[in-house]
Amino acid sequence: MRRTAILALSTVTLALTACGAPGGGVQSAALQPLALTRASGALDPTYGTAGIVNPAGGQFSAGLAIQQNGAALVLTSSGRSVFPPGLTTTLTRLTPQGQADATFGQRGAVTLSGGAGALALVCLNGANSYGDWGAACDLPERPLVAVTFSSRDTPRQTDLKLYRFLPSGQPDPAFGQNGVVTAPPAWRSYVVSIRIQADGKMLLAGGFIGTPGGGYLGRLNRNGTPDLDFGTDGLVRLPPDQTPMAMVLPESEYPVVLIFGSTSVSVARFTDAGQPDTRFGSGGMVGFDFGPSGNGYALLARENGKVVVGGTGALYQARADGKPDPGFGMNGRVALPNQTVNGLTLDDQGRLVAGVDGVAGRGKATVARFLPEGSLDPSFGTGGLASVLIGPGAGSWGFDQVAVQRDGRILGAATHSFHHADNVAVARLLP
Repeated sequence: MRRTAILALSTVTLALTACGAPGGGVQSAALQPLALTRASGALDPTYGTAGIVNPAGGQFSAGLAIQQNGAALVLTSSGRSVFPPGLTTTLTRLTPQGQADATFGQRGAVTLSGGAGALALVCLNGANSYGDWGAACDLPERPLVAVTFSSRDTPRQTDLKLYRFLPSGQPDPAFGQNGVVTAPPAWRSYVVSIRIQADGKMLLAGGFIGTPGGGYLGRLNRNGTPDLDFGTDGLVRLPPDQTPMAMVLPESEYPVVLIFGSTSVSVARFTDAGQPDTRFGSGGMVGFDFGPSGNGYALLARENGKVVVGGTGALYQARADGKPDPGFGMNGRVALPNQTVNGLTLDDQGRLVAGVDGVAGRGKATVARFLPEGSLDPSFGTGGLASVLIGPGAGSWGFDQVAVQRDGRILGAATHSFHHADNVAVARLLP
């Protein structure tokens, strides 16, 4: 299971203040021409070293996003629990050619305390054009990172802080206190996802540590204060047995959350006020079957309110009302025997791109590309699957995060199954 970081409460979330597609972004002219002599799904030799970059620090990947200038931000974590204190998360910026960007932070990286979660691409001073590949955005982008950590003095007490950085990697003085916002005590939690609304408000999904536990959906104003028009004091608390795994923000801006329960996997949609959206499924929730020991890990918003859910052995697509989409797979389901979907994104042709475990052998990681109706794209890799060699040694690699550039080239952030230090790699594949 690749999402051990979330289940073990390793918690940092990254959001980039830039417009673009989910997990994607707008291609920069700085990108080199495609190496057309190489096969689709092959490693791009113009990126890093033979298509691969090993960012410093981190036992697993937690976030991946492409800026408008073609640079990529990679979030990695060094631990699998927020306890004890002293764990670190590293935010690295890579140039379009796959080199550490020396103009960002310290030699291309910024280090924070805490574990790692997820990311989104948004605009700081413009509309949230989720999935709009033609969107323009005020430049430059500013990374926003949410970190949950425990202090050394009170190691069982966690705090949630949001950090916003200038393009240089320095704290943004226009945000909170010198770039930092500390959430109220009720928000002491871990975060798996951040999405930014068109009005600049920040939606967070995550879970509480300790008893009774459970998950939450929260919304902060642009200045970092709780939005009192959302839920109760800005928070919507989920039952103790419901843990968010991912969140997306469709065009309607009604947040959709993937939830792992004690006996089921479901997707819930909420109104702008934080109430269950009764137009979706039953009471705002739809269940998905990933088997008795399976789970859902990836969530994606598509056009017309459709949502895609990936996990153990299957890929589902539901309509805006929560019912299975008959135009996708077999009545809304694509079976993937012995495979697990961990990351999902969309390219500009409406094709699904996913990180998939259970396909490749030792040292390799796999990306799958699906046509809009759910069948594997035969023009990509071998029958729609591309397995690339990430590194030697025992154990396997898996793409936790995937992103697509405007030209179709695919970035994947991979984690080694043994979770040793410096066991994260970023690979770029040809389309």
